[in-house]
Amino acid sequence: MGRARQNPSCKHAFTVVELLVVLAIVSILLSLLLPAMRKARESARTLNCQIHLRQIGMGISAYLNEQHDRRVFLDLYPRRRNIADRWNAMVLLDPYLDGPSDGGLFGCPAAIARASVLDPTTRIEMERGSGKIHVHDYDADGREEYTEYWFNDSRATTYGELFGPDARNPDKPLGVSAQNLLRLEFAEAIIWAADAVDWIPRHEGKTLFLRGDESMSVLALRPPAYLSVEASGWWGAPGPFYNWGHYYPERYGR
Repeated sequence: MGRARQNPSCKHAFTVVELLVVLAIVSILLSLLLPAMRKARESARTLNCQIHLRQIGMGISAYLNEQHDRRVFLDLYPRRRNIADRWNAMVLLDPYLDGPSDGGLFGCPAAIARASVLDPTTRIEMERGSGKIHVHDYDADGREEYTEYWFNDSRATTYGELFGPDARNPDKPLGVSAQNLLRLEFAEAIIWAADAVDWIPRHEGKTLFLRGDESMSVLALRPPAYLSVEASGWWGAPGPFYNWGHYYPERYGR
């Protein structure tokens, strides 16, 4: 009997070993590419957030410049003295910003899960725990507006009101919200805005801060550098960050 001829159309099939080798190579490539892709996504979110903060800063600057001989910062207490309505920044800045505010400039792409003001647990902690309101249907259209950014709500006051008549300089002003910044000593060192949930960093362990100087600089800081009393700012103001530039208790307090 003659030998059976091989079918020329029969193709070489992968062996199990060859298939495993291919899968191993793909796995190695993915392990190398995925971290780089994740890093690129995080960098893009951070850049987007920085752009939002700078645009908001330009809006705040326009809002202040329109006052000419006064520079009264955003009023974050339009309803009650002890409730910080940070959403009011969107109302006040709307004439000075392009595009929709809600979900636009006031939305941070890195505000995910607990790092977002829309997270139910985070919202309860902010609203009930410390009276910080970021979500509110202020135009009564049936849809809640929100800002993923924090605005400096340190109330306008004096050292006398804060420390009593024995303050070293009772008439010296401090505070930021609804305060005339021209009355303050180092207004350019004040933090105007920041990622809203500042105790949960959004950007690779860092939180972004908009400083109220001419450059509209955005700082990326880790919690130890901005949350503790020891986290002093420019010209010696004690931490946390919302005190920088206007609060000097050792100099003007008791």
